[in-house]
Amino acid sequence: MVWVYLIGGSVSTAGSPFRAFFDERVLEMGEAADFGSFGQCRNLLKEVWAITDSRTPGGSEAQYVSWRDVMAMKGWDFLLI
Repeated sequence: MVWVYLIGGSVSTAGSPFRAFFDERVLEMGEAADFGSFGQCRNLLKEVWAITDSRTPGGSEAQYVSWRDVMAMKGWDFLLI
């Protein structure tokens, strides 16, 4: 399931309903959302969204940020399954 969240989240923009859905899912999971592959996915999406949102000043069209590039920039080497 993490893979679906990662792919959907990596292309979502600031106003996307996916982000609200994902936040609701995190709340439903409670502390479990911080661990395992889901926790890693959550942290990765936070970084992707931070970069994406910083590149879209004034509500202009978002520029795609690859989740793979973010992992490389952070030196992260983990498997999301």
